[in-house]
Amino acid sequence: MLATTPPSAYDGPPELLDAVVRALSWVTNPQTGRGVLEERRVRTARIGAGTAVVHLAMRESPIACVVVEDVEAELFDHLAGRWPVRVILLQQPLLRLA
Repeated sequence: MLATTPPSAYDGPPELLDAVVRALSWVTNPQTGRGVLEERRVRTARIGAGTAVVHLAMRESPIACVVVEDVEAELFDHLAGRWPVRVILLQQPLLRLA
């Protein structure tokens, strides 16, 4: 289970869960200064089929590009470079005021 994300958020070898959580705990949103786990932006993290994949709830923006790069770098480091890392942005709808 990733910090503040749902229990189903991690799918992969149990022995790597701690490394994934540690990696993601280093990633902050530069706009808010809060961690991506704290902001509940990590929807899923999956390691398998030769790839580490993370789904982040963020709209495409320059800030999201920085966060994606940070997630890729931290996971690559914490997983000792054994898997290529792919980050997928899940577009959040804009809030509309009625």
